[in-house]
Amino acid sequence: MNSRRSVLPRWIALLALAAGSSRGWAQYAWEYVEYAPTTGLIPRPRYLKADVEAERDTFRSGGTTQQIDRLYVSSGIGLGWNGYVYHPYLLTYNGLFEPSYIWQERGATGAMNQSEQWVVNGAVTANVLSIKPYATSLSYSRAHDEVKYDFFNSAIVDSESRGISTGYRDGPVPVNVSFQQSHEESSTLNQRSTTDQSILSFRAKNEREKKDVTDLNYQYGEFARSTLAGSATYRNENSYHRVNVMDTEHYEKSVLRSTLLFNDVDSQNSSSETLNGTLNYNVRHSRQLHSYYNYSMAQFSGNNSDSVQNFATAGFNHQLYDSLSSGVEAHGGMLRSSSGGATLDSYSAGTDGSVNYNKRLGGWGGLSLGNNASYNFTDQKTSGSEVLIVNESHVVPNTDLVILGLPRDVAISSVTDSTGTITLQPGLDYTVNQTTDPWQIQVNNFGPNNVQPGDTILVTYTAVANPSGSYSTFADQSQVTLSFWGGHASVFGRYSFTRNQASAPGFILQDDEEFQAGADLNGYGFSLHGDFTDHHSTTYDNKSYNLAETYAHSLPGHASFGVNLNQQWNTFSFNSTSGKTIEHVTFYNSMLTGEWHPLAGLNVNVQAGLQQQRGGGNDQDLFAVRGYLNWSVGRLETRLGYEHDDQDFNGQMKLRDFIFLRIRRTF
Repeated sequence: MNSRRSVLPRWIALLALAAGSSRGWAQYAWEYVEYAPTTGLIPRPRYLKADVEAERDTFRSGGTTQQIDRLYVSSGIGLGWNGYVYHPYLLTYNGLFEPSYIWQERGATGAMNQSEQWVVNGAVTANVLSIKPYATSLSYSRAHDEVKYDFFNSAIVDSESRGISTGYRDGPVPVNVSFQQSHEESSTLNQRSTTDQSILSFRAKNEREKKDVTDLNYQYGEFARSTLAGSATYRNENSYHRVNVMDTEHYEKSVLRSTLLFNDVDSQNSSSETLNGTLNYNVRHSRQLHSYYNYSMAQFSGNNSDSVQNFATAGFNHQLYDSLSSGVEAHGGMLRSSSGGATLDSYSAGTDGSVNYNKRLGGWGGLSLGNNASYNFTDQKTSGSEVLIVNESHVVPNTDLVILGLPRDVAISSVTDSTGTITLQPGLDYTVNQTTDPWQIQVNNFGPNNVQPGDTILVTYTAVANPSGSYSTFADQSQVTLSFWGGHASVFGRYSFTRNQASAPGFILQDDEEFQAGADLNGYGFSLHGDFTDHHSTTYDNKSYNLAETYAHSLPGHASFGVNLNQQWNTFSFNSTSGKTIEHVTFYNSMLTGEWHPLAGLNVNVQAGLQQQRGGGNDQDLFAVRGYLNWSVGRLETRLGYEHDDQDFNGQMKLRDFIFLRIRRTF
């Protein structure tokens, strides 16, 4: 291997060294080392590729049928750069560029549009002065991909992003500053979206002895999305400032944790400011006894509405035996809210206690018992007819049906994602049923923000206020679980209730009662679950049956298959504008997977899914089947795939057939 010395003028080298001279020559000097010559400035071919995609989308609504065809052909070469400039400590880079020629034909039958273009996909990163505490990295990427949000929801996405990250990583408080900018064009069955996002981030973190740490994060972002659905265009634009500070302090027998979060969101239709803070102090008095003291505050301002809430708790947990634990807590809070001309001043105090018992009964099983009870007293003064509910949190269920917490709803101000920075679009991401009491939100998984079951949404709304006066609430929850055979089987039961007593007849409070029982069984590749829930409350009742079955099995010949089934039956009974309303909501989900791996370089994968829902104003049938063949011979890789989607939303039919062939030869 030949070697060479750098011929960079000495004065340039001295300037580069002077940039880090504050740390001393011995630590950062670029001493001469025999490096192999770099050929990074000369691009090397890494692969050749060719992609073919054919897609047909069919829409049926009423008596109208529309068919859109797309044919996509792309060929390109991957060129790689990998090296450094003068010295690895000065600048290193790693790049993979893919110059490609793309031919595409898209449109309705008889009105096809052709386009040709040269694009450069790929990714590149560069690191400047990597040995210095102020090292900087730069990145750029561009790609054409199929993104799957869930099994029934996918999109063809063309994305481009660029970013820079720098800072100072030495000293007592290392800091990092980064900027990321992205552009994304997404095409789905029923809509096309363009998203632009810019994020500027700053982070400073101080780590000390005994795992004490202070972490400061600041983020400024701009978000803009334009969605074309049918013949209508929807726009969602906002900018936000977010500051998050977290601190942890360890003492001899205690830990103090504190957080502060500020979020300022400004959109084309509204703006809001949220300030949340928490203090959590935990003390270990002995191995059996722990106490805690917590405080939280939340402040919200936006759309002519304001609210301030303070809440404090103090309690202890005691472990009497290995199997018996208990806890007692006292708490109190204050809430002040104003919306339009209405105001609410509320003061509350209460206590709760819990007892939990876990016992191994022998080799055959174990027993778990638990109970939690609470009592709260609230005194409030109101003026006007409305009360503001800020960022009520809901986890989207499988049925996509979210029931708001308070009856007599007046207006929904906003529905956002879990961060509170991206506003969901009414009519696209969700619809509101105002005929029931309380209102219902029907989430659409195929909206531009792709909200899926299991995601958290935040709802801000106003509701009719209760009158001035006081009320008390007593709640209790009990549970029992009996397990068998090392946890392979179990049966459980839960019972809870809430009772309210008010000083005036004008109060409407949610009394509820719920009973749940179920069983689990798993082993030998099987997993079975079933439960029944009976819920009764002041405003609505619900009976729910839930079953879930999964099975996975390996077959001879390097093959396997799996089955995942889920069924839900719900019956809701609401107080509505027309009297008593009964809704039956059923949900079925079936997933089948199969894989065959006969040869080292050959893999066949097949997936099929069927999802059905009836009721709740959202009748839908989703069917999808996927088939993929991956074949590798030496340095030649071939991937063939076919996808079929059949979707029916309340009588609107959407069909998609997508086939692709991808060939890649690596050098």
